[in-house]
This record gives sequence, structure tokens and C-alpha cells, in this order.
Amino acid sequence: MNRALKITWAASVVLVAAAATLFACSGAEPQIVPTSSTGQGGAAAGCPAGQAECNGTCVVTSLDPANCGGCGKACAQGQVCSAGQCGVACLGGTSRCGDLCVDTKTDPANCGGCNSSCGLSEVCSAGSCGLVCLGGTSKCGGKCVATGSDPANCGRCDAA
Repeated sequence: MNRALKITWAASVVLVAAAATLFACSGAEPQIVPTSSTGQGGAAAGCPAGQAECNGTCVVTSLDPANCGGCGKACAQGQVCSAGQCGVACLGGTSRCGDLCVDTKTDPANCGGCNSSCGLSEVCSAGSCGLVCLGGTSKCGGKCVATGSDPANCGRCDAA
């Protein structure tokens, strides 16, 4: 192998690794693009990744029954918002707790089951409250997240 070919091959390995990291942190939720100058219905500079600014408040449109799939798109009474769609059941491994779909493996307010809260300094990891995160997740902002796939914590905490 000549020197130029070795450098080209090494550069392509670096590019593939960078692309894989970027793809892994892109998440399943589509990016929200601003739709007006008022900021309603679009991503806001002050909102974390995966959230949209709706009437001055950052919301998770994939889970918020008042803004399901977009600002102002409310679910009917008795329905929940899961994966940005209204329905009677939760999708993607989440559980229905009242009117919300939550991940009882990571939600500190519903750890292991609905209305089972962790203590102030505890996190919810693998459905149990504790002081450290389990299963290769990292503690970011009081929650255990997979920094290899979380768009708001890509590779490290607070790296959108």
C-alpha cells in the first residue's frame, strides 16, 4: 500500500466514525424547523434539543397531549400523545401514567411504576431509584441518559 492510499484510507475511517456518532445522536424525533418569526411552532434557541417553543414554553411535542406532533395539536379527551401521535395506548416501551406516556425505567417521577418518585438527589435507572446510573448510561441534569443516542446529550451531557 502506498503512502497516499494509506492516508486516504485513514481519513475515510475517521469520517465514517464521525458520521456514525452524528447518526447515533440524531434520535428518532425529526428536527423542528421554525415556522414563523414569533417562534410559535418551531425550535427555540432556549429550548433543549427535541423540544419546541409553543406560546413561550418549551414542550416535548412527541409526548405533550396539548401539543402532540406540533404546537396546538391537542389530543382528544382520554387519549395520550406517544411518538407525536394521539391514541389510547403508549408506544415505544413507554407506559401510560394518567394522561402521559412515560419511561418508567428512567423517569424519576414514575420510577418503576406510575407515581413512584425518587428522592431529590436520586436518579431513576433501570426502573430503580439510586445515586448512580446503570447500564452504560450517564447522569445528565438529574436523569440517566444514553449519551450515544440522546440528541440533547450527544457524546456528553448538554451537547445537543
